[in-house]
Amino acid sequence: MVKADTNSETYKFFMMTQDLYLVHHVTEETRKRKGTDASVGLLDYVFTDEEKIVENLKYEVPLGKSDHVCLGKSDHVCLTWNYVVKVKEKLSTQHMLDYWKGNYNQINEEMEEIN
Repeated sequence: MVKADTNSETYKFFMMTQDLYLVHHVTEETRKRKGTDASVGLLDYVFTDEEKIVENLKYEVPLGKSDHVCLGKSDHVCLTWNYVVKVKEKLSTQHMLDYWKGNYNQINEEMEEIN
């Protein structure tokens, strides 16, 4: 849940993700302040519409000094993950019609003969 006023943009954003049934995969703090063990926020998002589509989410060391000037030397960690894509091969014995190969001139002629 979000610790924010119900009229805030933060709360509205959170509720939108809930309404869309999005899964938020980031569960650890993503912004670290240098020189301390305490983190300063979970600010990065990885949303999907399926729970098991993101695997091996890792919180890597930051690249450079992302917030150095603005927020007193805090950096965003780099997130890496595997995006799972599975292709199901379905062998079908069902016959499918190829409508692109239809002789529509002949079909139209035969239909005109029917009262």
